[in-house]
Amino acid sequence: MYLNFFFSYLLSYFREVLLFESNRNSKIISFKDEKIKKYKSLKNIKEKLLIKHLKETNKIQRFNDKQIFCVLYHKNKVTCFGWIHNHQRCYISEINKHIRILNSNILYDFFTLPKSRNKGFYSKLLRLIKNTKNKKKFVIYCLKNNIVSKNGILKANFKLIKKINRYRDVRF
Repeated sequence: MYLNFFFSYLLSYFREVLLFESNRNSKIISFKDEKIKKYKSLKNIKEKLLIKHLKETNKIQRFNDKQIFCVLYHKNKVTCFGWIHNHQRCYISEINKHIRILNSNILYDFFTLPKSRNKGFYSKLLRLIKNTKNKKKFVIYCLKNNIVSKNGILKANFKLIKKINRYRDVRF
């Protein structure tokens, strides 16, 4: 465990994160076979797969911090999920840095189940999350070398606004 922590800390000096931003959808977007559910507490989640994942990865406490767990279902089966956080400070563990993001919903920690990968579910989930009346912008980040995530984010109509590493922020 300490070795993993040390290794992550060391890597944070060499990593770079891309920060993207998008407005809410101007029109409601929907897909025939996909539905999104947003959970504000563990007690509303029925799928054993999701409960097991949240417990094994110690993410249940995020509900206490008023974070929202978003799940995409394809034909009523879980395909991918991630989190929404709307605080002004965000910790990016990949580069071991806190950043301030004002008036935005921060999207992070997304995961697509292996059997659902390369089918466009990640970008669909991001697009469906932006179906809101809330006027806050949406912000998401990924590691610079995570090409699959970057492509999914761009397909969901996010624009690259910043490159961030431990030492500096570069705005476009």
